[in-house]
Parts: sequence; structure tokens; C-alpha cells
Amino acid sequence: MSLINHVYRNAVKAKIGDVYVVTGDKEIYLDVKRNGGKCVLTKQKHRSGTDRIFEGLKNLKKKKIKYFIIDFSKKNKFKRDKHSFRISIGKFGTIIDLIKQKKCKKVLFAGKIAKPNFSSLRLDFKGIYYMPSVIRAAKIGDAAIIKSIIKILNNEGINVISSIFFNPELSLKKGCYTQLKPNKQDLISIKKGKLFFNKTKSLDHIQALVVKGDKILAKEGKEGTKKMLSTLKRKSDGILIKLPKKKQDLRMDLPTIGLQTLKDIKKYGLRGVVLQSKKNIGRNFQAEKTLNLSKIGISSSKWVIFFLVFDLASIF
Repeated sequence: MSLINHVYRNAVKAKIGDVYVVTGDKEIYLDVKRNGGKCVLTKQKHRSGTDRIFEGLKNLKKKKIKYFIIDFSKKNKFKRDKHSFRISIGKFGTIIDLIKQKKCKKVLFAGKIAKPNFSSLRLDFKGIYYMPSVIRAAKIGDAAIIKSIIKILNNEGINVISSIFFNPELSLKKGCYTQLKPNKQDLISIKKGKLFFNKTKSLDHIQALVVKGDKILAKEGKEGTKKMLSTLKRKSDGILIKLPKKKQDLRMDLPTIGLQTLKDIKKYGLRGVVLQSKKNIGRNFQAEKTLNLSKIGISSSKWVIFFLVFDLASIF
């Protein structure tokens, strides 16, 4: 049984409601269908997981599946959908009342939610009640904010499900996606990075490192992976390791890597990138068995980086 069908069956067994797989991969679509599952086929290329979900929702609409959207995006991305409601993120009461009015027991968060400017938020009564706990969490870090929001929703009887519930194919499978494989020295670097993450508990913002041998060349700050990579010298020959933090809630905050990060890896001369299977999102290339690095200007005959997705238990 494929991983997707395994996840699908477990979701069905959990009795959380109707379960659909949303994918742009025809093989995955047919595989789910052959095993008696419900699946929605979307176009292959999407700029983000949010866009894929949006297309999936439009298709579900045709199937008369009940849903609605609370849109926090700056560009009001879902304004054409009559099931979309644009609400200020500070109006907790309005948001919670709408969810309950719709008799919705489950919500998922799609796309990136930027940390708001708390001083400029327009609050309603529940916003005034709950916001102090969110502000206290903000002093700890982004992960703490996410946990506080989930706790608020749980207190109101609302269950938060994984952001990739409808498109599990975004979660990268175990394997090396490139022709070049990591060598013994690379494995030493990977082990060093893993040990660092195991010891790190209080550094909320760090979910990426650049490691070379037993030395850590760079740590991700609150500004993100791109800013961290820009601090490196050209041809650093290190390895980017991107793992979720120990207490990270993966329902809302899965580490993500896209082609732009791979371009930056090439730009700064890194040897490779390492992710943990099932706990990272690969944007724009998740369905490919072999990553086509020509997309970022690397000749297929001279591959200079490896792309490794591993299971922690299988390597260390």
C-alpha cells in the first residue's frame, strides 16, 4: 500500500468527516481511486499549497462538499468565492461565532500567516479576552503563537487539523532526489546538525542550519532561511539541514523548501540539503522522483548538490 493510501485510510478510520486527497499527480489520483478513495485532481503546477487547496475547494464545490474560507491574506485572494469571509485576525469573537454558526468542527490553516502588528489590530470582545495570551506567546516565538491559537480554538470546541490534510503528497517521502549521493563526510555533517536540533529547546526560531563537518557555519534567525544563507561566503561547501523543532506543532507550521532555496544553495556553493521525511513540504517538485536541477541552472551532467530526505530512525 502506498504512503498516501495508508494516510488516507487512517484519516477515514479516525471518523473526522469526509476525506479527500487533492493532488496534481495523475498517478497518485489513479492510485487513490483504485483503492476506493476519494480524490480531486488539480493542475500540476501551483505557486503554493494554498493555490492547490483553492483549486481543490473549487472542485469540491462541484461535488457539493460544504466548506467556507476565512481569508486573512493581504491581497484578498479568495474574494471571488462566495463562501469566503474576510475578517480581521484580531476579531476572535467574529471568527469563532462564524465557525460555530456554520456548525464546523474542524479547521485547517493554509499558507503563511504573517505575524501581525499587535498595536494596530482591531479587536472585538473575545479578541480583547484572548489577545493577552497571544501577545505573551509572541515574546517566546512564532511556534508559541501557533500553540496559543490552537489552544484558543480547542477551548471553543474547534479542532485544528493538518494544513496538508487535503494534499498529503506535499509531504516529501524518504529518498535521495538527485544523482549525487552524500558521502561519509556529509553524513558526519548531518549527524552534527541532528545533535544540535536534539539539544535545542529554547531557540524557537531555529529550524535550519548550515553545517560543514563538525562546525556549524550558520543558524537560521527570525528573518528566515534566505537571510541565513546570505551570510555565507561563496563556495562554503556546507550542507543545509532543515528540520522541525522538537515541540513544533506540524498542523500549522511545517518547514517548507522550494526552488528558490535550491537556487540560493547553488549560489552560495553548498553541497546539499537535508530534510526529514513526512515533516517537510517540498513546493513545486514534491511529485518528482528525480529532481530536475536544470530548473535552477545546474547541468544534469555536473550535479553539484544532493537533495536528501531521510527517516531519522533509518540513519542514526
